[in-house]
Amino acid sequence: MHKLQDDLPSHAYTALFSIIEQLEKLAEEIERFEKQILAWHRSDDTSRRLATIPGIGPITASAIAATDPDPGQFRTGRQFGTWLGLTPRPNSSGGKDRFGGISKQGDGYLRRLLVVGATAIVRRVAKREIRLAYGMLLPTFLIVLSIVLFPLAAKFGSASSPLGLAT
Repeated sequence: MHKLQDDLPSHAYTALFSIIEQLEKLAEEIERFEKQILAWHRSDDTSRRLATIPGIGPITASAIAATDPDPGQFRTGRQFGTWLGLTPRPNSSGGKDRFGGISKQGDGYLRRLLVVGATAIVRRVAKREIRLAYGMLLPTFLIVLSIVLFPLAAKFGSASSPLGLAT
């Protein structure tokens, strides 16, 4: 820090030092919030069960559990995927079934968290860190994610971005 102070004009150093202090305070606040989320996660049975699913960590599990969807309202994993907005939008006519992009209905934050978790699983499978047969053991809603992600990865994806999204 002292070398930086010697190399920069005093007003630039003061501005940078102020930004560094703000970033340090922000990092402390984020750490405090993460500890609160983890404490709630450890105390909630549903959140702990959700976190046993590959690709679902404490933050995603806590978000799903806090949203409180009644599991009884979904008869299948596809219904849960539809509730989240992860199923393809049908554009059928003349007896020909065509599916567009995902409908994006539902909670965008949960959808984002689940897509990030599914992307991590897809990358681990692609790198052979997870046995390919392991995909059969994934819970239903992650299978729904894979139904959406694998065709997208094949159509638009690349080695660096399985979803074909800019990173």
